[in-house]
Amino acid sequence: MKFRAKKNEITIILVLFSFFCVLQLHNISKIALYTYNSPEEVIEKNYNFDNISLSIIGEETACVVSEEGDSSNITIIPKTDTGWKNATNINTRRLLHTVKNNLIISVYTYKKTQDFYIRVCSVDKSEINISDNRDSLFLVDQSQVDKYVYYAYVKSLDESYCLYINENEITLEEENTGDG
Repeated sequence: MKFRAKKNEITIILVLFSFFCVLQLHNISKIALYTYNSPEEVIEKNYNFDNISLSIIGEETACVVSEEGDSSNITIIPKTDTGWKNATNINTRRLLHTVKNNLIISVYTYKKTQDFYIRVCSVDKSEINISDNRDSLFLVDQSQVDKYVYYAYVKSLDESYCLYINENEITLEEENTGDG
């Protein structure tokens, strides 16, 4: 009797373990194997965000800003020759997070690419005139009703990069990085 009971327990454990493994393989395959037609489709099929407020296409990636309740999410989606792949946040890095001149400035990248995305939020909730020395196109996130948040794709980021906010030059120093 004892042997039969243990055999049943082992069988149940093996079945549950196998079921868990199949679920994990399915999730891994969604990341590794599925290809999507657009970065927005990646978000719609794989994330439970309320809506997509902004998409910025870079050379190797895209940055999708989406809303979940009261918070914004930044997801960087890798591009391949055949389409867009699901991203994992472990491959997204925040290189810089600093507060300067009533602005919160963050810079994001995706593993081993030269695509950079900059986010500038006006702390005092006023509209700003923003540009940089790379002629990046800054887009305002229209979903933000109580603040002005700007996003841009920057192809290459080095020590010569600078922002112009209301005609004032702002440089991004390494020592001001957040959790990079």
